[in-house]
Amino acid sequence: MTKEIDALEARLLAVPDDLSAHYRDFLRIPGTGLIRLLPRGKYEFLPKGGGAYYSFSRRTHDYGSGSDIELGQNGFSVGFAGSDYGFFLIIGNVPIENVPTDEGAVPKGSTIGQDEWVRMWTYRSPKDRATLATESRSFQRNIQSQKGMTYLLRSVSIGRSDTLAAFRVERTLSDGSVVIVWRVLASFQPPNIR
Repeated sequence: MTKEIDALEARLLAVPDDLSAHYRDFLRIPGTGLIRLLPRGKYEFLPKGGGAYYSFSRRTHDYGSGSDIELGQNGFSVGFAGSDYGFFLIIGNVPIENVPTDEGAVPKGSTIGQDEWVRMWTYRSPKDRATLATESRSFQRNIQSQKGMTYLLRSVSIGRSDTLAAFRVERTLSDGSVVIVWRVLASFQPPNIR
């Protein structure tokens, strides 16, 4: 039965061939990927999160070791396990290839300002849980999935990772799953909050 489940999971998580071909050159760049996320709860029979989660730093759908993103019924979430947290910023209809890999310049054609762009790069975690609890109320931890839009995600997994990634929703499929192309822009020292 395990081989059958593994084969079904591989088929469900497969990305369309035309998108793989379109991004062939981009995917040769280190820290990039093209994945399919399945809506949480739809494929519960699949192990380790049912394909709804992904870790950009570990390059896995397996839930339980510091996932960065979750696809729910209404969009994306971050910070859904323990003290892990993060925030999203939609930057507009910007090709993933045009997202800069440094904090100096806002992507051409984006809908955000320099201050918002820089905050994603320069944010530093508080040192204690009380400050984090107060601060986290201002985070946008959930965001609607919109085809053709590009997002920034800052995902912090306490003691494990602190990742800044850009991703673009390339396709929404009939089962509610989405195909995203992504790039890790930076990795920071993960916090150890007291």
